[in-house]
Amino acid sequence: MIELIDKGTSTPFDRYAVRIEGKVYSSGSDVLISKSKEVDGIALLITLRNLSRRIATALRFSEVPASIQAIELRPHYLVLESDNCFYQGISFKRTASGQFQLGWTIQFYMVNWNEVFSIVEYVGDFIALLKHNQIPYEAEESPAFGFSIVFRVDDPDSTVESEFLKHQEEVQSLHNEIVSSLRSKRHRQTVSMFFDFPEEVKVACEQYLLYFGQFLKDLGVSVDTALTHEAGEVLFTVKPTDEKVALDKIRNALDVYLHLPSSPVGDTENASIAAQRLEANILRLRSDLKLASAELQAKETTIEAQQLIINVQKGMLSGDILVDSMKDVTPKLEEKEHLIDGVVALSIYKEKGIEVNLGELLRRLKKMFGKKDE
Repeated sequence: MIELIDKGTSTPFDRYAVRIEGKVYSSGSDVLISKSKEVDGIALLITLRNLSRRIATALRFSEVPASIQAIELRPHYLVLESDNCFYQGISFKRTASGQFQLGWTIQFYMVNWNEVFSIVEYVGDFIALLKHNQIPYEAEESPAFGFSIVFRVDDPDSTVESEFLKHQEEVQSLHNEIVSSLRSKRHRQTVSMFFDFPEEVKVACEQYLLYFGQFLKDLGVSVDTALTHEAGEVLFTVKPTDEKVALDKIRNALDVYLHLPSSPVGDTENASIAAQRLEANILRLRSDLKLASAELQAKETTIEAQQLIINVQKGMLSGDILVDSMKDVTPKLEEKEHLIDGVVALSIYKEKGIEVNLGELLRRLKKMFGKKDE
C-alpha cells in the first residue's frame, strides 16, 4: 500500500517520494516527507483526511516498509466525544528494537475553544493523570500544540485503525475524568446554572441574565458573571469577587431575579434609581418576549408545530420562560414558603395578584447580604 521511492537527487527535501495506493506523492502540503528525528529512516505526515482514513483502515503494521520509521495521520475522522474543542491524530513509529508504538495525539481547535477552563489547565492536568497512572506520553514544548498518549503495538498484523480503537474507551475515560475535575474546580466558588432557551428569545433572555451582575451591584455585592455556550445550552456563572460572600445567598437572589419577569411588579416612579433600573430591565424583557410571541404567531406553521408554539408562547407571555428553561434548579422556588426573612415566595404574589414592591425587595435582599440601605 505504501512504498518509498528514492529519486537519487542530491537535495534532501526532494530526494524522496512515496507511492500510496498506486499514486506517487512528492513532499508537499498533502504528504510531507522528512528524515525521522529519533531513528535512522523516513517519517511521513499525511494531511489529506480521506487518504488518512484509507491508510488507517487498510494498513497493517507488518506491511510498513522498513525504510519508513514513522507515519502521522491527521486530521483523523475518529474523535473523542467532546464539545468540538479537541481533535485527534494517529501517529506510529518503529522503535530501535523494531517494535511499533502508537501515539494517540490530542490537539485543539483554539478558535472554537469554549470551555470554562484553559487549554493549559487541560493539558497540565491530563499529563499529571498520565504520570499518576504510569501511562507513557509525549508532550510538545507548548501545551497549545497538544500531546500524545503512547501505546505499545503487540499485534503487528493489526491495522492502524483497530489498534487506535482498542484504546478509545480508555482515552475517553481519561478525558471525561479531566473535564469533570476541571469543571468542578472552576465551579466550586461559583453559582452555575444551565439554560436551554428557545431560539426566538435566546438573545433577550441572555441579556436579562447578564444584567444580574448590575442587580447584585445595586445590592452592594460585587461579582463576575459569564455566559458560555455548551452543546446548544447556555451556562450562566456568577462568581463573587469577595470569597466571604455565601453562595447560597447569591442563589437566593438569583431565584428572586429569575422569577421577577413573571411576577406582578408595582410602579417604581418614586422609588430609588436601583429599583427603577430593575423595573426597566424587567419591562424590556417582557416587551421582547411579547414581540417574539407575536412574530412566532405570524409565521405559517404546520398543525403539528402549532401546539409546540402555543406551549412556548405561554412561557413567553407569562415571563416564565427563564424558569422553564432552567436545567438544574433545586429546589424550585414554588416549593419554598419563604425566600428570605419577611419576603414571601414570589409565586404567592403571582397567585394572589399582589404587586411586588421592588424598592422593598431590594432593601430586604441588601439586609440578607448584610449591607446597609443607603
